[in-house]
Amino acid sequence: SGGGHPSSGCRVHVVVRVRPQLGHDEESHEPGVTVDEEASRVQVVVPGQSAPVDNGTSFVAKAQARAFEFDACLGPEATQADVYAACKVEELMDAALEGYAVTVFAFGQTGAGKTHTISGSQGATRSSDGLVASAIRYAYESMASQAIERSFAVRATFSEIYNETVRDLLNT
Repeated sequence: SGGGHPSSGCRVHVVVRVRPQLGHDEESHEPGVTVDEEASRVQVVVPGQSAPVDNGTSFVAKAQARAFEFDACLGPEATQADVYAACKVEELMDAALEGYAVTVFAFGQTGAGKTHTISGSQGATRSSDGLVASAIRYAYESMASQAIERSFAVRATFSEIYNETVRDLLNT
């Protein structure tokens, strides 16, 4: 997620969500990515290169393994609400309602879970709504609570870039 209220001092906030392993991923019996949510770290292991080495940290060092730190890291058990909170979507919506431009951006390979995170599940219940539905709900509830003292004009885009083609997801 990016943007944010200028007084927060943070202009870009990077959150990583690791999806659960799928059936064909589990064949190796070893996860390719491990998450330490407390330290906001992920460790990526090159498949077939997993000779453990004790390095005295919470991660087991492995040949061809690399650790990365982010503002927040969420493991496979993370809920949509966890992602919403970690991305600080309400802070972004508050900034947007004050007139600042904000962006939530999902990036990853095909099958990584971007659409699920941003859009939610088909026929979703509120708990499985994606970031967009939850953000819009929060923004409209906030606007309704301020309707006596302020008026709002809303403009939003919801786009997808796939194979170098930009698609407007609101007008398709």
